Amino acid sequence: MTTTTTLDDLTAIRLDGTDALIYCYECDREYLESVQQAAAEMGKGDQLLGRLTYLAQYACWKQTDDGDQVPGDFNTTRCVLCKDWAPLSFSFVMHQKTEGGYRFWFNGGLIFHGQHDGFGDGSAPTYSVDLSSTDGWSIHT
Repeated sequence: MTTTTTLDDLTAIRLDGTDALIYCYECDREYLESVQQAAAEMGKGDQLLGRLTYLAQYACWKQTDDGDQVPGDFNTTRCVLCKDWAPLSFSFVMHQKTEGGYRFWFNGGLIFHGQHDGFGDGSAPTYSVDLSSTDGWSIHT
């Protein structure tokens, strides 16, 4: 994380090495930083950054006439992270830009799976199922 700004009680955080902004409430910012630190210590920092970047840029790409995906308007959507009750995990709300601002689009979870939850088999403490065995963060909607 590098640059932060405040918008409607949300803190915008620029993800390292990208133009992507992820949002959270100030009360969840320390949690986000602690999860990023834990990910780095486990050697999974790049994987977490990839999932956060995916959420930050969700539906913000456009297709050229040649069929290539290129960056579009990264303000098309806004992803707001909140601390989840599952360890090292987040719930998120995706907002879509409209003429009057942003409106709710859908929500989900960025869930950390591993040995502690049977690699996403629905076990405690996440109670979240991934269709393939997962060691790291998985997006659930």
